[in-house]
Amino acid sequence: MNTKLRRGILAAAITLGATLGVASAAAAVTGPGITAAPAPAAAQRVTVAEPVALNASVPAEPTAAETTTEAPAPAGTEAAPETAARPNKAVLSATATDLVYGQPDATGLRSGSNIITITNRGIQQVEFPMLTFPVNQRDVLTQNANCTYMAKRGTELTCIIDPLAAGESRELVLPWQTRQESGPVATVRARLQQVADREGTPIAGTASKVTWKVSFAQLTGIFTIKATPLAYSAPDEVGVRHGSTHVTIRNVSTEIAQFPTITFQTNGAAAVFADWTGCVRTFTVSWDAACVEAPLAPGEERTLEFPFQSDGPMLENDAAVRVEAASDANGAVIAGTAVGTTYHVTSPSDN
Repeated sequence: MNTKLRRGILAAAITLGATLGVASAAAAVTGPGITAAPAPAAAQRVTVAEPVALNASVPAEPTAAETTTEAPAPAGTEAAPETAARPNKAVLSATATDLVYGQPDATGLRSGSNIITITNRGIQQVEFPMLTFPVNQRDVLTQNANCTYMAKRGTELTCIIDPLAAGESRELVLPWQTRQESGPVATVRARLQQVADREGTPIAGTASKVTWKVSFAQLTGIFTIKATPLAYSAPDEVGVRHGSTHVTIRNVSTEIAQFPTITFQTNGAAAVFADWTGCVRTFTVSWDAACVEAPLAPGEERTLEFPFQSDGPMLENDAAVRVEAASDANGAVIAGTAVGTTYHVTSPSDN
């Protein structure tokens, strides 16, 4: 048998081996002066770990891909390109409790917290789970949050937590503050995803969302308070600057507030309070300036003007004012009744 004929029979034996069997093909070419074709080597079994989709159950063991046998590539030809890598999938999921802001404190802040439970539903540890919150005019996440890394990037705030093992769940308590007095129930949407490093470099295809409701507890105190910004004028002929703020208080209790007392806290500025003619009595305590107001009926609201003056330019800042109930006209305030707010102070420079 010539060489060309033998090669043709061997190629036919390899091609048919997938359906007829290698042994039969080898026997068909055995004879005098002919060497039997070697059986092709068995292909290696390939196991592919499938990514786990969000909210999908995690199998006890990764599912093995089917084994396939392929004819060897002819000599001198290039191997077929490898299959493109599968895209990442979200393996982190989260649930969140609602956020309810409590009663305002003496500076006007209302505080509250909610809990986000984060779960790794994947089969590998997630090194850098990250939550991203939108920055708005209502909610401020305090530095007490248990974030390994925190950063503000434009209109977003990021919080990266410690690594999360496969199947692990962890609760993250988020402390919030707001100066908003109240408002309708609102929904906050945050983004949960895997990132590659503590700088927050995102890993594509791993993001999911978590939402919660934000509301305000009903006010149970005695007062509400608001204040307008205080803008000082340029110096007058004797070098004194003048400015004032308007403070509005309201009695939200069901009883008469006999001695509402408004106190402006010292903030390091060299300002003095001017004639507060609307006060029943004025006095100072540790440089704080206080005004005892006339009685305030249940539900009554009153706005008062408080003038200030200074002999120099004022440092731009946020100053604080509060109102609280007192038991007499001497300013013997009743503990636990204070509620406050801030107002912005500005003044032109000497130039």
